[in-house]
Amino acid sequence: MAASRFTPSRYFNPSTFISLALCISTAAQGRALSPDESAVVNQGDTPEAWTLAPGSSLTVSSGAQALTIFGGGAGAVVNFNEGSSTTGINLSAAGAVANVNGASVNAAGNSTALMLGDSQAVLTNATITSETGLGLSGAQFQGGTGSAFQINGGIISGGAGGATLSSRSTLDATGAVITGTGANSYGVRGFGSDISLRGSTVTGGLNGLVYRVDTANVRQGTVNIEGSHIEGTTGAAILVNGQGGGLVANLNLLNGTTLMGGNGNALEITNAATANVLLQNSEVTGNFAISNGSIASLTFDQGRLIGNVSADATSSGTLALNNNSALTGDVTGIDTVNLNASSITGNVTSASNAGVVSLANGSVLEGNVTSDTVSLNASQMKGDITSMGSAGVVTLAGGSLLEGDISSDNVSLSNSQMNGDIRSMSSAGVVSLVEGSALEGNISSDNVSLNGSSMKGDITSASNGGVVSLVAGSTVEGQVIGDDVSLDASSITGDVTSASGAGAVKLVRRSAVRGNVNSNNVSLDASSITGNVTSTGNAGVVSLAAGSVLEGNVISNNVSLDASSIVGNVTSTGGAGVLRLLGGSTLKGDVSSGNVSLDASSMSGDITSSAGVVSLANNSVFTGNLVNVDSATLAGSSTWDMVGTNTLNSLAVNDSTVRFGAPNAFYQLNVGTLSGNGTFVMDADYLTNDHDLLNVTGSATGSHTLLIAGSGVDPTSPQPLTVVQTGGGNATFSLAGDRAVDVGTYSYQLASTSNDAGGTDWFLDPSTATISPGTRSVLALFNTAPTVWYGELTSLRSRMGELRFNGGKAGGWVRTYGNKYNVDEASGVGYQQTQQGFSLGADAPLPIGDGQWLVGVLAGHSKSDLDLSRGTSGTVNSYYAGIYTTWMDQASGYYFDGVLKFNRFRNDSKVSISDGTRAKGDYDNSGAGGSVEFGRHIKLNDGYFIEPYSQLSAVVIQGKDYELNNDMRAEGDRTRSLLGKVGVTAGRNFTMDSGSVVQPYVRVAGVHEFAKNNEVQVNNNVFNNDLSGSRGELGAGIAVAFSDSLQLHADFDYSNGDNIEQPFGANVGLRYSW
Repeated sequence: MAASRFTPSRYFNPSTFISLALCISTAAQGRALSPDESAVVNQGDTPEAWTLAPGSSLTVSSGAQALTIFGGGAGAVVNFNEGSSTTGINLSAAGAVANVNGASVNAAGNSTALMLGDSQAVLTNATITSETGLGLSGAQFQGGTGSAFQINGGIISGGAGGATLSSRSTLDATGAVITGTGANSYGVRGFGSDISLRGSTVTGGLNGLVYRVDTANVRQGTVNIEGSHIEGTTGAAILVNGQGGGLVANLNLLNGTTLMGGNGNALEITNAATANVLLQNSEVTGNFAISNGSIASLTFDQGRLIGNVSADATSSGTLALNNNSALTGDVTGIDTVNLNASSITGNVTSASNAGVVSLANGSVLEGNVTSDTVSLNASQMKGDITSMGSAGVVTLAGGSLLEGDISSDNVSLSNSQMNGDIRSMSSAGVVSLVEGSALEGNISSDNVSLNGSSMKGDITSASNGGVVSLVAGSTVEGQVIGDDVSLDASSITGDVTSASGAGAVKLVRRSAVRGNVNSNNVSLDASSITGNVTSTGNAGVVSLAAGSVLEGNVISNNVSLDASSIVGNVTSTGGAGVLRLLGGSTLKGDVSSGNVSLDASSMSGDITSSAGVVSLANNSVFTGNLVNVDSATLAGSSTWDMVGTNTLNSLAVNDSTVRFGAPNAFYQLNVGTLSGNGTFVMDADYLTNDHDLLNVTGSATGSHTLLIAGSGVDPTSPQPLTVVQTGGGNATFSLAGDRAVDVGTYSYQLASTSNDAGGTDWFLDPSTATISPGTRSVLALFNTAPTVWYGELTSLRSRMGELRFNGGKAGGWVRTYGNKYNVDEASGVGYQQTQQGFSLGADAPLPIGDGQWLVGVLAGHSKSDLDLSRGTSGTVNSYYAGIYTTWMDQASGYYFDGVLKFNRFRNDSKVSISDGTRAKGDYDNSGAGGSVEFGRHIKLNDGYFIEPYSQLSAVVIQGKDYELNNDMRAEGDRTRSLLGKVGVTAGRNFTMDSGSVVQPYVRVAGVHEFAKNNEVQVNNNVFNNDLSGSRGELGAGIAVAFSDSLQLHADFDYSNGDNIEQPFGANVGLRYSW
């Protein structure tokens, strides 16, 4: 066998062990046991040294003493009983066993108290000490299995160290106290050994537990420390020293284990060591330090560390905290840090660009993190995150929360929150917020996207290529600087600024910006901006479509609206600017642009241009002034509403309208040339003769229409009113609808005459005055009441005739009727009156007199509609009640009828004015009248009869003053009517087989109206409603008596004569007698 080096803690060389035994034997009395020999040392025996042989047995009884025990070999056993003692045990031969139970081993000087070579020792409550040497030493021969210590309780100490173990030796201690008492001592030292400590205390003057490598016998050892305390008085509690020899150590700190290092380090892993460390269900105070090319895998499971974890630049490690573990301290140089339902209070700094820090399942980190990959999942962090390079990634997910700043090129939040700023480290940086994430802080990055998320803070792109994207209801409350900004169903509250002239801002699907936008390309689709939009150069484009809205000013050379609106001013940055409004778009504000076009759109505000062009098409409406505009074109039923006096070189109006402002605001339109076929809507104050004026200084061509506002007020002094002046050309002008302009009581026609400029003046001519529709409606209403009254009376006359037909029985009756009257212009005003209504009543014979008198009461309602043509109409609602009587002598046939009737009239008029507007007026008045008729019913043969009669009727209608809402004043005197009538009725009674009687008849009469003067004043102009004159009347009817109790009646009339015609009159009634 080749010679090998020997240390007490590593290997035994047999020759070395024999030489040591010979030296001792010469110095003290000793005894050697033979193989398989047994011996007992009793109390009181002289202490002596012993040498064991294979199979031998030595027992040191209680209270007995022995000197050093040597030897050993297979089957050799030495037993120390309680209270016994020895100066040392050195079992150098493999296979020996030492049992020390309540005994003590006290070695002097630097001797090792208990040394094993491929042997075993079982220590129970033993005391093992060495003054300056080792308490325990477990060694192995080359190729040996190593030594084993089984310790239960007791105290072990040594000046150099408490215990040392070779690579294949083991130590299993429960409840033991192992101490190195020297200043540079250790408590336990292992060389890749397997060590288990339970409920024990290990203390070293320098380090508590030292774990090293045996370079000749490299193995991966395991150290289990459970519920124990390890302490290094001036050094580390645990030192794992690889010595550059490839040491791999498994270190488990379990179930209440504590560590204390005098130098502040609970654990040191150094000199190319590799350590797998588990801190489980324990709390440790002190640092974990990894140095000099070492590698550590640190895992906490319900473990707590109060101290720093660090790896120097030559070392590396991983740190995993699981299951409510906690670390209070900084982590430095560790490239992989994982927290699962755990926490760190301190800073975390990765060693390189490959560093990873992850928090999951409710983990919490309070401190700053410097690492290239940081992820939080359902976790929280308070502190800043800084990537070490441009490839850094920071991810927050699952409801995570970060309170701190981030410096990284790739940042993403998913259903998470952050309070702090985000800064990309290069132009390739990306920031992404998705699934309801929220950020309160600023972002500096060239690529920012929000999806269903929100942000309160500013976004700044670091270069001209910056992209900002918001989708799915995302919101930003802050300023945005980026060259490509897009919003999809999202919003920004703050200013948006492009970083270069190529910038673009795009809003779609109900997106909104509440702030100013500075960009050369701005587009809105079904979206809105509340703020100003400014292009940064002459090539700027602003477009709005699909119901978009912009509330603010626009400065850009190309602005277009399609079915959208702007509330604000639009200004072109150069003379070639273009503004287009399409598809129902609206603009409320002033415009400064060289080319303005409206297509089916509207604008309210002034247009200013240097020799510019304005065009309106397809029902477009422009309300405002044209300032310095060269030409304007209106087409397709478009409208220009002026708000002041305007001047332009050329105006083309094709099937469109120019309106000269609001009523009582009088303007002048000065045009160099006029063409087309347009309508000019004008106004005039006929009291002051102030009016609008179209002034064409050059040539005027085309056929044009003037719609001039009417009035209910008469001019103070009627005179020609010039409304158009031309300097030449063959243009023609006419009044709208060929209707004269209504000027109070009268209407004026348009006339023309040549002027001094060689053109034509067009003016309203008072000499063409005719009665206006307003006047006609006033006269008609005052004239209608008598015909209303008489029309209602016909139904009563029919009833009284029926009384004579049926013998004058008592009963009740109802009638419905309708009449139409055509009143001639010669009466003062012409109109058509259509009346419909109903009457009802009851009567009975009087019990006094000759028994031939009947008396009755009646009531009813009628409505009369007046048509005065051209849209002017009136309505009279009449409510009435009355009494009537009749007398008839059955013997002679003479009869007398009399009626008194009282009415309440509700009069309404609606006047169609020449300018297309309507005026209204209404008033209530009353009336009363009576009628008497005398005649004779003469019976002839075969049921024939004739009935000559005469009738006189009179009615007086209350006068009334009222005013139309166009300021026309009407004053009506009492209306009177005295109507005389003489006529005859002829008919025949037919008795049917059923007993019913049918009576057809015809009637002819002459009628004369005696009242001639019913005065009406309109604006103090006096008119006379005159229905006087004669007319003829024809009538026919039928009465049917089905029984003595039930009769039906129908009557039809026609009359014609002076001033009035009744094309038809009809009434149908039913009577029931009792």
